[in-house]
Amino acid sequence: MEQACGAFSPESVADGTGIDAETIRALAREFAASPRACAYSRVGISQSEFGPTVAWLVECLNIVTGNLDRAGGSVFPTPPADIGPSARVMIGNRWGRWRSRVRKLPELYGALPSTAMAEEMETPGPGQIRAMLVLAGNPVSATPNSGRMDKAFASLEHVVSIDYYRNETSRHATVLLPSRHVFETGMFDVILSRFAVHTAARYSPPIVNTTDNTRDDWEIASELAIRLRLPRWTWGMARRLVRDWPEQTIDFLLRTGPFGWSHGLSLKKLRANPHGVDLGPLVPGRVKLRTPDGLPNLAPARFIGDLQRVNAWIGRHCAPTGPTPPALTMIGRRHVRSNNSWMHNLKSLTRGADRSQMWMHPTDGLVRGCVDGGDVRATSRVGEVVVRLRLTDEMMPGVVSLPHGFGQASVADTLRVAGKLPGVNANILTDDQLVEPLIGTSILNGLPVTVTPAYQK
Repeated sequence: MEQACGAFSPESVADGTGIDAETIRALAREFAASPRACAYSRVGISQSEFGPTVAWLVECLNIVTGNLDRAGGSVFPTPPADIGPSARVMIGNRWGRWRSRVRKLPELYGALPSTAMAEEMETPGPGQIRAMLVLAGNPVSATPNSGRMDKAFASLEHVVSIDYYRNETSRHATVLLPSRHVFETGMFDVILSRFAVHTAARYSPPIVNTTDNTRDDWEIASELAIRLRLPRWTWGMARRLVRDWPEQTIDFLLRTGPFGWSHGLSLKKLRANPHGVDLGPLVPGRVKLRTPDGLPNLAPARFIGDLQRVNAWIGRHCAPTGPTPPALTMIGRRHVRSNNSWMHNLKSLTRGADRSQMWMHPTDGLVRGCVDGGDVRATSRVGEVVVRLRLTDEMMPGVVSLPHGFGQASVADTLRVAGKLPGVNANILTDDQLVEPLIGTSILNGLPVTVTPAYQK
């Protein structure tokens, strides 16, 4: 590990990162000398050209500075109802056990990268996808090269959508099955508790009475599975067996989990405490590594090998440019009041300033003849959009930012609030052929685009 990273001196990476060598050294020394420190990263890096490798390096930084699983550093949460063991049994913790049919992209945890979806629908032959079940998702809008994905969905023989919104994807559905609203269902979060910064458990009961002709999304999926896999005479018995399955599963996980005995945790107790049960701060040392020797492996061969690609990227970005303005690099942007696109159909959350604009540094606007508040045409390998521009020094030169989650005019008849909002779908520009090579993650940040005034073609 030390030998592999030793080749990347502060001077050699300064131009590529935009941070001078002395600042890099100062940050490194301050981080290492701090009694408490934590390096943390999320989608900003994971959606980049080197997502898995950078995420690995972030954890290595915490480990080599002694900040992993230490108070004040990076501490693993202790979920009160942990689905991890069950997931490892049912799904496994593996990579590359099989690959996609067309591009040979690797599976991860039993799933393929979404970027393989369109080509698997379009390409004839054994294993071609001819039908799709979509559970409250919108892959037509949310995956790279959404124009291609839209056409691919339109070519399917059958689409079943479990959703109560008619969106860009569910408009292709031959069967649309609306599930209960979240207010009609109970809720215990088993996913986000694995990212908690303080340990607590809370169950939210339904706040609106349901009727017999409504179904939760898990009930719909279960019924479809029962009808597909079991003889007709067993359907009634199977329904009765799964009727209370979610509550029974959560109750079992709570009772057998780390706080079952010490705090008497159960679903009954959570129902009696509607504001939740405080289980205390995160505690280091509760998680054991699942490596053969119980120690972290800081230098997996797959990541060490990828450093050659990192070095080549640095070399390209340190090279001088000619008189022609280079292609701009597009990154995403996420607004709190948007939360992807979930909140765009709520009128109270869409008020205020236009948050759908493309942002650009004023210097880049001047070079390209683009003006603040004007429309510009952004073009990538797979598509182009016309969007309103905002010039701001909040952007670095050479970088533009376009938020995701907008551009729902095509379904304005059903998404009557979101469909009237300005903006375009950023995934018209993202490229489904751009994936990082380790696990096939789509590259959504760092996309090369050209931007010109909209009146130029």
